[in-house]
Amino acid sequence: MWARGRRRALDLTQHQMAELVGCATVTIRKIEADERRPSKVMAMQFAKVLGIDAGDFDGFVAAARGFRAPATGVGAPHEIEARLPVALTRFVGREGELDELERTSSVAGGPARLITVIGPPGVGKTRFALEAASRLAGRYDTPAVLVQLAHRSAAEEIVPAVAAALGADLGDVRDERTSLIARIRTGPLLLVLDNLEQIQGAGQVVADLLETCDSLSCLVTSRRPLLAYGEHEFELAPLTEPAAVQLFIDRSSALLRNRIADHDEVAAVCRLLDGLPLAIELAARRVRDHSVAELRERIGSSLSALGSGPLDRDGRHATMEATVAWSHHLLDQATQSVARHAAVFRGGFTAGALAAVVPAPLAASVPAALQLLAESSLVGTDPVLQRHQMLEVVRAYALDQLREAGEEPNASARHAEWMVAALEAAGPRGVSADLPAHSLPLAEDANIRAALTWTLADGHDLASGRRLLAAIGMAWYMMGRGEELLRWLPLAGSEPDDQAVAVGLAAVEGLVRWSLGENDRAAEVLRGVTSLADSAEPTVARWQAEAAGMLAMTHIISGDLTGAGEMLSRCCRLFDVHRDPMPLGLTYLRQGRIALLEGSYAAAAERIEAATEVYRAAGSAWGVANSVGSLAEVALAEGRLPAAQELFLCAVDGLVEAGAEPYAVFRLTGLANTLTAAGRHRQAALVAGIAEQWIDELGVPLFPLGIAPYQRHRGWTADALGAEFATTVEEGRAMARTDAALRHLLA
Repeated sequence: MWARGRRRALDLTQHQMAELVGCATVTIRKIEADERRPSKVMAMQFAKVLGIDAGDFDGFVAAARGFRAPATGVGAPHEIEARLPVALTRFVGREGELDELERTSSVAGGPARLITVIGPPGVGKTRFALEAASRLAGRYDTPAVLVQLAHRSAAEEIVPAVAAALGADLGDVRDERTSLIARIRTGPLLLVLDNLEQIQGAGQVVADLLETCDSLSCLVTSRRPLLAYGEHEFELAPLTEPAAVQLFIDRSSALLRNRIADHDEVAAVCRLLDGLPLAIELAARRVRDHSVAELRERIGSSLSALGSGPLDRDGRHATMEATVAWSHHLLDQATQSVARHAAVFRGGFTAGALAAVVPAPLAASVPAALQLLAESSLVGTDPVLQRHQMLEVVRAYALDQLREAGEEPNASARHAEWMVAALEAAGPRGVSADLPAHSLPLAEDANIRAALTWTLADGHDLASGRRLLAAIGMAWYMMGRGEELLRWLPLAGSEPDDQAVAVGLAAVEGLVRWSLGENDRAAEVLRGVTSLADSAEPTVARWQAEAAGMLAMTHIISGDLTGAGEMLSRCCRLFDVHRDPMPLGLTYLRQGRIALLEGSYAAAAERIEAATEVYRAAGSAWGVANSVGSLAEVALAEGRLPAAQELFLCAVDGLVEAGAEPYAVFRLTGLANTLTAAGRHRQAALVAGIAEQWIDELGVPLFPLGIAPYQRHRGWTADALGAEFATTVEEGRAMARTDAALRHLLA
C-alpha cells in the first residue's frame, strides 16, 4: 500500500502510472488496494517508475510480490493504508441509495463531509456503509478505514479507537488528539465510524476532527443522529420487497442445493420481517430445517424463531432479538416503559392514544419519549397523519418485555378502554369532528381487532367488548364487513350491560342481516328493539331510530310501504330526543325511496334534497355522496339518462373516497342500469363486469334493494349482446374502476 504514497509524491495519477508501467488503470488500482500482486516483470517496472534505489531494488520487487516487507530504507510513506474488511457475501439491492450517498459525500465532490447513516435495528447500516465506503475509495482514490465503536461507551475513547484502526502508535504522547490529527492530515481520508449511538458526546468529537482536518470525511452508522454541526442524516429504509426476496433467495441458496421457487411465500416472510436485512438473513438460515411456509408460521409468533446468525457475528447482531435489545437498553427507563406499552398497539398509534395506555405518571413524558424512539429508529412517524408505527420485529421484542414486566394485562385493558372511548366519541359511522367519514375505523382497524381479541376472544372484558362491537358495527357494515361482525357477536353474550349497548347491537345485527339478504331474520331482530317504548335517553333513542329505519327497509323489501312509512315517522319523532343528524338524513332518503316506488318523483327529489342538506351541514361526505346516488335513481326513473349517468359517476367516486365501498358498488350497478336503458349495451356489460369483480373482492352481496333492478337490466343487455355478453362482462372484470377510468370508458 505504501506505493500509493510514492506515486502521489511523484505527482502521478493512477492512469499516468498505468501508462508508464504498461498495464491497465484498474490493475494499478487493485495493486494499490492490495487486491492483486504484480508479476516479477511488472514489479521491476514499478521500481523503475517509482525511482527505487539500486540497493533497495530487489527488496522492493520481493515485497511487491508478497514475499517480504519492503526495506525501511525505501522511504515508506506517511499516508494511511485502506483498512476495510472484505465482504464474504454478495451485496443485494440499494443501488439507488448508494448512488445518492455518493452524490452527497465530499469524497465524490458532494456537499457533506459528515454523513450519518441512521435506521432501525437490523436494517443493514454497517454493511451499507462499508459498501458505500468501498465504492468511494475505489472510484476517488481515497483510503477508507473502518473504526468499530460498538464496545466503546465514552467520547474520550473515540480518538484511541481511530488511532488503533489507522495503525498509529500514539505511544506516550501526551496529547493523543494532536498526534492523531497530524497523522490524518497527511492526505485525504474517509473514516467509517461504526455504531456511535451509545457514546454520549460523540458528535462533538467527530465535528472537532472534521473542523481541524480539512481533507477528512466521515461516514457514521448510528441508530440516531449525532446532532453534530454539518451532519447530513441519511436514513436507511428497509429493503423493497423485490430486493428483500432476492436477499432471502441469495442467502438461502448457499445452504440449499436447489433454489427456492415459491417467491410469493418468500415475499410473505419478508413482509412479516418488515424488509429488515438482518431478520431476512437469519430467516434464510432456517431453510435447512423448515420450509418457507413453515417459517412464515413460526416467525409470526416470536423473534426467537429466527435463531442465531453465524458464529463470528458480533454479539449485538447474533440474533434479531439481541439487535433490538441493544437499542432498547440505550434508552432511559421512562422511554423503555413507553416503548413497552406501545407494543399493545397494532397498525400504528397517535401520541394521544399512547398517553391513554401508558401508566398515568408517564403520560406527560410520551411526546419526549416518542421523539427519542424516533431518533433511535425504533419508531417511525408519519408527519402528515401524526401517527407512529413500530416495526413488527421491534414491537415483538417490546411486547416480550411488557409480558416479562407483568404489565400486559393492565396495558391491554387500557388499550381496549381507549379504543371504545375513541369509537363512541366518533359516532356509529366512525365520523369525528376533525376527520373524514370512516377514517377512524380505517386507521385503527388493527387496533380494533386487537381490542376485540382481548375483550371477547380471550374473555378478559365482555362488557367492553360488547360496547366496542356496538360502536364499530355501523361503520363495518358500511365498509362491507358485516359478516365479520356476525362472527364476533356470539362471543359478546346475550346480556349486555346496559340498554344502549343492547339496542345498538340489535340494530347493527338487523342492518347486517338485511344487507346479506336475510330479510325475515333482520325484521325479527329489529322488532325486538322497536317493540320498546321510545326512550328519553339520547343514546338509546338514537339506536331506536336506527333500528326503526332499518325495519322500514325490511317493510319496503316485503312490499309493505305503509308499514315502512310508519317506522320512518317514528324515526323523525325520535330525532327530537337524540338530535343526531345521521339517522335523520337516512330517514329522509328512505322516505324519498318510498315516494320513488310510488311514482312520486318530485316528492322523492324533495326528500333526497332535504337529506343532502342534513348531511352537508353535518360534514358527512358519505351522506352527501349517497344522496347524489339517490338523485341518480330518480333521474333514471324519469328517463333523464345523461343526468343519471353523471350523478351515478359522482356518487361512486364520492362513496369510494368516504370508504363506503358496498354503497359505491350499489351505485355502480345503477350506472350499468342507466347504460342499458340508453341502449349502450356493450358499455353496460363492461360496467357490470367491473361491479361484479368488485363485489367478489368485497365478499358481500349487492344490497337487497339493488338486486331486482340490476338483474332485470342485466338480462336485457344479455339479450341484446347475445354471445358477446359473457366475454364483454369478463373484459369488464379486468378493468379499473377509478373515476377517470369510468369516465374514459363512457366517453
